[in-house]
Amino acid sequence: MSRPGIAGACRVRRLWALGTLLVFTQTACTKSPDDIEANAARLLARNESRSAMVELKDLLQREPNRAVARLLLGQALNDQDDYAGAEIELRRAADLGASADRVAAPLARALLYQGRYLALIEEPLIEAVRLPAARAEVLDRKANALIALERKPEAVSALEEARRLAPELGAPSATLASLMLSEKRDGEAVTLLEAALKSQPRSADLQHAYGLYLLGARRSEEARGAFGRAVDLAVGPPRDRQLQRRSLAALVDAQMLQREFLAAEATLARLDGLGRGRINGLLRARLNLLQGDVQAARREAEALLAQAPEDPDAALLLGVIHAVQGNTGQAESLLNSVLAVMPANPFARQILAQMRLSEGKPRDAATLLQPLLEVSPSDDLLVTAARANMAAGDTAAAKILLTKATQSNSASDVAIAADLARALLAASEPDKALAALPPSRGLPADDVATLEGLRLAALLARNDDKAARKLASELAVREPGNAPLQLLLSDFYMRVGASALARKAAERAATLRRDDPGAALRLARLDAMGGDMKAAESRLVAAAARNPTNATLPALLAELRAERGDTKAALDALAKAQQLAPTDTNLRLREAQLRLASGDLRGANRATEEAARQAPADRTVLNARVATLVQSKDHAAALKLVEEALRDNPGDSALGSLRADIQASAGQLDAAISTAQQLVEADPKSISLMSSLAGFQLRKGDTVAAHGTARSIDAVIKGHPAAILIDAEIAVREKRFAEAA
Repeated sequence: MSRPGIAGACRVRRLWALGTLLVFTQTACTKSPDDIEANAARLLARNESRSAMVELKDLLQREPNRAVARLLLGQALNDQDDYAGAEIELRRAADLGASADRVAAPLARALLYQGRYLALIEEPLIEAVRLPAARAEVLDRKANALIALERKPEAVSALEEARRLAPELGAPSATLASLMLSEKRDGEAVTLLEAALKSQPRSADLQHAYGLYLLGARRSEEARGAFGRAVDLAVGPPRDRQLQRRSLAALVDAQMLQREFLAAEATLARLDGLGRGRINGLLRARLNLLQGDVQAARREAEALLAQAPEDPDAALLLGVIHAVQGNTGQAESLLNSVLAVMPANPFARQILAQMRLSEGKPRDAATLLQPLLEVSPSDDLLVTAARANMAAGDTAAAKILLTKATQSNSASDVAIAADLARALLAASEPDKALAALPPSRGLPADDVATLEGLRLAALLARNDDKAARKLASELAVREPGNAPLQLLLSDFYMRVGASALARKAAERAATLRRDDPGAALRLARLDAMGGDMKAAESRLVAAAARNPTNATLPALLAELRAERGDTKAALDALAKAQQLAPTDTNLRLREAQLRLASGDLRGANRATEEAARQAPADRTVLNARVATLVQSKDHAAALKLVEEALRDNPGDSALGSLRADIQASAGQLDAAISTAQQLVEADPKSISLMSSLAGFQLRKGDTVAAHGTARSIDAVIKGHPAAILIDAEIAVREKRFAEAA
């Protein structure tokens, strides 16, 4: 084709394109406002809210007083989470004449999700709604606002009216059931939910509420299904992003309960896709903590608390993380800040109680748990409280709590049954512990090992060795492929002195899980018990090579080398363990012990100081620092440490006793006696404190005062061994040897 021909063709194409554009523009300009509104409504019905917003905003620029366009734009903004913008448009629509039947429901949603509860309750448009379905939807939103304001009776009335007006609507039944669940009325809630789901199986609200019930009932697999359905149904139309978020967050919870961490990470990524926020951060921190990445969990929780210093959930989570890391001072401060704003928070109270138990303060632990026991206590709470009371010497209270736990319907749960059995064993009730343990056939391997291990312990506790051995033999045959159980059987056989059977069980576990360090540890222990230290060390070295990130293996290798007297090699292994677990203060304390034993006082002090930097409020670390300083003859520094701790805990008798011990070690017996006397005056029935006082009095040679202290012990418990020993020591010192004997 010639060049003029080409030019002509191009002109033709340009003219054709221009004509098409003119036709399109003319069509768009001639599209009526009613057509635009109708098309926007269709787009909203297909969840295409962004496209609807473009058309509506263009129309409203030209014709700002169109009520229907304002109404539809408000609905679109709701769909995009712009609730403040939605409220503005919806109120304009009402001012322009849109009916309350159409405006009130989306307006109530916008107010609710802005947290403007009073404004929602007092909104005059709500009372103007006449259509039953619209009024029911508005009443459900109003009920949610009333619940948030703790006006529950009014909320129930609103929900009952909503259910009467529109029985086909799932949301009011779901809200009422969720309210029942929050009040521990699980039976009523599940009856309501199951009936409602039969007629409305595609209600996202009902599926979500049912998932909450299942999660509370520890039926996490079924809960996952319910939350998954809720997420899919909340996509709409009409779409409810808030319900999607809540259901995705609950789904992450259910997946974490099942320890399906990869699935939880994937669900959390979906939640992030709907927008990042506080809930995402809390879930991510919990997931990191469960996966063992404590540092990542801590960073996430600290970031949340930095953004919102008054957030009790972030403070609670960070408190838990500090407790896991052994930073008891920071943990207590954070958990107490939670209780200051939420006095009945069960998690904060239980964690603090467990810390008190580990610090040897069972009475404080029991006091912390008491308010929770008065309101629908769970089985694990009853068991923890029982342990605290037993440790505090209140056996009667402990048995009452354990009896309640055994009578509970949910005691069949493996974790709770195991906790209950442990508590009963601690209370010297092996028969009751056996009765509390459910059958283990058909359960996951770890659950079988847990239950059967406790069953063996209970049989041994009631001195029924024959039955225990028979059970162990049956389990070895019945569960040959259960590695955790085989490891447990190895421990059992070691305990009863059957080392050959212990070795067979550990070897079976090693065959099942070649890279499991647990089997190697047990076999190394058996080698060492048999005197073959070389084989034990070789086995641990090989296991450490196969498990290069496991800190336990080099730590035990250090113990083995220390036992055979090779302190240098033990410290080398311990250094490797410290590299793998840099926040483990116990490794630093063990280093201090080894250095003390070898006479390296400077190195021991350095190790305890490092442990104190990691866990400044940890009592074990404080004791180790004091012991190291005392052995170094630096009594002044040791006393300074204890005095500083006492300023923060002025009534702590354990710290007072430590001060008295240091004073006595420094030769300040009068000061030690004075300190001990003050402690006894504060707690006149403490046998241990009176025994310490008598010890100091005897070291000073004051047998008269020591005799008086022995009589004080007798006054508390007649014939107590501590008083007898003091009298015997006095008799020896006074050369009344026959009487002493």
